[in-house]
Amino acid sequence: MSDPHGGAQPNNRREHRQRTLKAGRIILSLQTTMDCMVRNLSARGALLEIGVIAALPPKFELLLVDANTVRNVELRWQRGQRAGVEFVGGPRVSVR
Repeated sequence: MSDPHGGAQPNNRREHRQRTLKAGRIILSLQTTMDCMVRNLSARGALLEIGVIAALPPKFELLLVDANTVRNVELRWQRGQRAGVEFVGGPRVSVR
């Protein structure tokens, strides 16, 4: 990624994230979910892309559809339809 002045921005991530294009679901409550795409993924977090501009809460659950696992996450940043999240705790199998 580069800045508007032509220089490269430093990567401040603690570990490498693998580019991906996987289906995800943001779980806000038992009745409220929002589909998303997981654009990159690491052991510590993920970059999410949601289809609408909506303010995400500070903490929520993320269902990784292909792996059928749920992760508790904390929102680290959000810009428009993209959001960076950090995983809190380990994965668990989805019961939905």
